Amino acid sequence: MLQWKIFYEDREPFSNLDGEAWDAPKRGVQAVVEFVPSVKYIIHKKGNHYVYQDDWDIPKWRIMDDAGFWDHMFEPGLKCVLFGRYASNVRYNEILVAAKEFGQKETWLACEQE
Repeated sequence: MLQWKIFYEDREPFSNLDGEAWDAPKRGVQAVVEFVPSVKYIIHKKGNHYVYQDDWDIPKWRIMDDAGFWDHMFEPGLKCVLFGRYASNVRYNEILVAAKEFGQKETWLACEQE
């Protein structure tokens, strides 16, 4: 069941169907689209750090600034952190259009039915 998809500056997207969050490439993240039942989907964007925590309620992805990142890192437990990177305006806009189209086009029916 599709739960999230990561969009990168310079590589193909990676979703939970491709592997666990811990398996995702760690650098060059531009956006993460995540299924959220109450609003259908959200797009996490413009982040320095994209943090995934399996035991968080939905949303499981969060964006953190440097201070939030370090606060999170000092908490006990395993961490999954991906790093954002600046892209050209043209490339960033292309990625956001793709992320939004993906979120709107994806029916998320498998998630809604489970």
